[in-house]
Amino acid sequence: DTVAAHLCPALAKTLGSDISLPSKPCRMTAHLASKVYSLAGEEASALHAMVVLQIFQAKLLQSLEGSAVTPDTVNDLRVVTDFALKATKHTTQAAGRTMGFMVVQQRHLWLNLVDLRDPDRKVLLNAPITPSGLFGNAVESIVCGQNPLNFALIGSC
Repeated sequence: DTVAAHLCPALAKTLGSDISLPSKPCRMTAHLASKVYSLAGEEASALHAMVVLQIFQAKLLQSLEGSAVTPDTVNDLRVVTDFALKATKHTTQAAGRTMGFMVVQQRHLWLNLVDLRDPDRKVLLNAPITPSGLFGNAVESIVCGQNPLNFALIGSC
């Protein structure tokens, strides 16, 4: 019943009971998953907008073939290009936030699976997530160890 109520909140209201997740870690995981879900929806929506704008842009460009370019057509192309760039920016930002929440969710899951005392767990949960820690020296050392040609790509091996 608990899972069904979370998947279909309208059903939970008709059951007439307060249904909650069994533990604090489960509630935290559900919260993070809902954030990722909504951000993925934003990404899909922005990508759909980009497709619509690019189709409109392609039709405008087709209409220009063999005809004189009018200022209105150029203005329409500028507006569509501007909207497409804004949608690309929004999609990129949503993808970055999604990845950030996924990193936090994975760390949260790992900390709940490992047998740690609460004070130790709090120290790890409060540690900042930095891009250099995720994509820094460890990645460079792996790349450098794979192929001598990667020296030119990384420049620091």
